[in-house]
Amino acid sequence: MTTPPRAIVVVTGAAGRLGGKVAAALRRTGRYEVVGLDREPEREPRAWDRYVRCDLSAAAHDGAARDALVAAVDGADTVVHCAAWPGPSATPPPAVDPAIGALAARSIGLEVCSPAALLLDNVAMTSAVCDAAVGARARRLVFSSSAFAMGWSHAASGPQALTPRYLPMDEAHPPSPTESYGLSKRLCEELLATAARTARSTSFVSLRFTNVIKAERWAELPWPPPPPCAPAAAAAPAPAPAPAPADAAAGAPAGHSPALSPGLPLLFWAYAHEDDVVDAHVRAVETDCAEPGTHEVYVLAAPDIRFDAPTRELLASAAGLVGVREHSPIDGHASILCSRKARARLGWDPRSWLAEREAATEAAKEAATEAATEAAVAAARGDTSARVAGVAGGGALRPPPLPRGEERGGHAAVLARADPELRALSLGGFALDCGVTLPPAACVTYRMYGAPPDRSAGRGLVLHPTSFDAVHTELEYRIGPGRTLDTERNAVLVVNMLGNGVSLSPSNAPVELARARFPPVTVRDNVRAQAAVLRALGVDLDAADGPPPLDLIFGYSMGGLQAFEWAVRFPRAAKAIAVVCGAARCSPVNQAFLLSLQAALTADARYDPAARCFDAMPADGLRAFARVYAGWGVGGEWYEQGLYRSALHGQRTDATVASFVSESYESGFALSDPDDLLCQLDTWLNADASAHAGGNLATALACVEARVLLMPGTTDRYFTADAARAEAELLGKRCVLAPIESAAGHRAGDPHRRGLEAENAFITDRVRALLDGSL
Repeated sequence: MTTPPRAIVVVTGAAGRLGGKVAAALRRTGRYEVVGLDREPEREPRAWDRYVRCDLSAAAHDGAARDALVAAVDGADTVVHCAAWPGPSATPPPAVDPAIGALAARSIGLEVCSPAALLLDNVAMTSAVCDAAVGARARRLVFSSSAFAMGWSHAASGPQALTPRYLPMDEAHPPSPTESYGLSKRLCEELLATAARTARSTSFVSLRFTNVIKAERWAELPWPPPPPCAPAAAAAPAPAPAPAPADAAAGAPAGHSPALSPGLPLLFWAYAHEDDVVDAHVRAVETDCAEPGTHEVYVLAAPDIRFDAPTRELLASAAGLVGVREHSPIDGHASILCSRKARARLGWDPRSWLAEREAATEAAKEAATEAATEAAVAAARGDTSARVAGVAGGGALRPPPLPRGEERGGHAAVLARADPELRALSLGGFALDCGVTLPPAACVTYRMYGAPPDRSAGRGLVLHPTSFDAVHTELEYRIGPGRTLDTERNAVLVVNMLGNGVSLSPSNAPVELARARFPPVTVRDNVRAQAAVLRALGVDLDAADGPPPLDLIFGYSMGGLQAFEWAVRFPRAAKAIAVVCGAARCSPVNQAFLLSLQAALTADARYDPAARCFDAMPADGLRAFARVYAGWGVGGEWYEQGLYRSALHGQRTDATVASFVSESYESGFALSDPDDLLCQLDTWLNADASAHAGGNLATALACVEARVLLMPGTTDRYFTADAARAEAELLGKRCVLAPIESAAGHRAGDPHRRGLEAENAFITDRVRALLDGSL
């Protein structure tokens, strides 16, 4: 019996995250021959059966590019068009206050290309793909549109923000784009609707989704509520809402309180897990969701908003919306977008952070009831040695919440503190190296990933300390099945560094430790706190015999400083340490770098040298800090060879060094807590594992019993490859030196960014070999 040929599906933008995941999901069904199409080189060959390089933005005017597209689409059953500039331009429309655009850019990643280029490229690519699909008589064209077509604005509130006719907004809500990205998506939808009037054998589906939450960032939901919007000084009063007609699609606009807010524009309140967005694309290929010769639009959003606060309350306080008409009730945390059509016709069932939290709460209640029953039975039998199964650390607690309205710290830290899987250990009575004894409210926080370690089943334990200005959720790209730290093989414990805003820090210090004159913290303090966590989890760090309790300590940058401190202070704690772009101590050139960062940040007028803290957010200081960092964070070749262009712009000729620095560094530090940064800089500056040996590095490293993998970046400017080579010579046969060949400088060791796939693969391969014992 002959196997029928598989239908051909062409996925554009296949080198991107969404396009690649859609291609891989379609291929996994086994029903399709998947053709990946992108202008970028092939990166994930397992995601498709064939790959075609084609610059879609040139296909509208370049004959060779058009021919390549037509050839790729020939014989296709379906075309899924994901290729696009994926978000709004960082440049707001001319009539919008640039300060408002800056607020939006700090909230999310915006595109640095010009609004005109973004508009032209997105529409031209869709037009070319549509013509090729219709010419090939494809059964369906699925378009990755955006809810921004409905009216996203750079302004979070006020008269220039989105004013919905009704809520929740659905497919019938009149679109009202206010910037070039939303307009490009709206025009692309109109283009497909136009094609449907003549292409009677092809159906067209547009999927409007907003704010895709990456799988590794899912734990950050929910976000704290956005701040109330403040009235703008010169704004005109909002018009009174007109009476609402019967037709929901023609409903009247709600009143809008004029305001300038640092919050998120309204459409960012909605969200969807990336796997759900991928699933919607697959369903749009497979289901009867559009008849031939028609164009159907589907809105995709989770059933709740991203904030842990009632939607109706936030509409008034954070968006300045009053009198908005409810097309259906927006009770509780209900989303401002309605996906009823997608649920009914695509069979789409998206995740919800709120539903997961409620399910976890219910499960915890059931577990507590079961544990209480078991304890009662054990007590009746006189068995006092029973422990509650599954408790990692004998009474580990959630971190103490800050009072409502008192959330402080960097943006990432505030989100990470809300992780429902985060645990905290009180450091009450813990004496810092500076002599200060911590109060009971001071905590070190951590999260365990994967199933618990089980030596009998071959599951070990990996410790992964955080690095500078990083929190545990930002390290999740390394952690999970098949990743660098594979949770199918080992449990992975990530401990937040003191000073990072999640563990004890200036930004969350209890009243006994004022933010002003916050005590200095050392790497040794961090390692002792991590040891306390491990002991609380039942890990024996003091056994004189038997195998080391930790299979690996993995540290990048400041995490590498901590790994070396572990290896010197607790020689029998770990079988191996992997130090990526790190060192045993802060070298003179590293100190010079850190002192320049300190000087740039504290030069801001908002710094109080007497109190050693800031009295307000130092925007100028953070900008100067970021610009200094940009000169050190990547290698010279990164700039000289123009590699920064591919990092953000896909080899666009309009990229500049200034735009790279602004997008990659200034926006990255704009929402960091300045006092937390200073605390961590001081920790880093004074790091020295040789302090145990009176400053003699050779003597200190002679204490190391663990296998050591050193992976310096060949162009790292402050954790230099030369310093790593010197440490490798002192460690001798205990050490493997594996430099990361990369122009990315220090960034080579933190390869979550675009363009660093080779560096990530190199690190993963070496770490796996280290754990396997083959290195």
